[in-house]
Amino acid sequence: MSAAFDHFLNLSGLDVKMLRKRLLSGPATEGSLWKVGESREWLYQVCQANQCNVTNVALLYDEQSHRTAGRLLYRCKPQWLGNPSDAEKALIENEYPIKIDADDARIFCKKE
Repeated sequence: MSAAFDHFLNLSGLDVKMLRKRLLSGPATEGSLWKVGESREWLYQVCQANQCNVTNVALLYDEQSHRTAGRLLYRCKPQWLGNPSDAEKALIENEYPIKIDADDARIFCKKE
């Protein structure tokens, strides 16, 4: 799973080592098994300590094909990685909706 996680993060175009360190600094959910179409996929979420609502990953992992897909939220900016299907996106958005309060947005969101 670690190699699959690194491959997933690499799709972001960001520094994988930095992302991994940040994302693994905070809490992680125990995986939950979901049936998405014909696939059985594990859904996980990991986040940066003290910044969970602005930097996190919701990741689907198909244990049979080893495919990963999901959403990276980095400094408030969401990015879909691994070409998730519409059903996979809906599952992630339902289970882990993006909720950023105004103070966190002001402090942690990347200024463009």
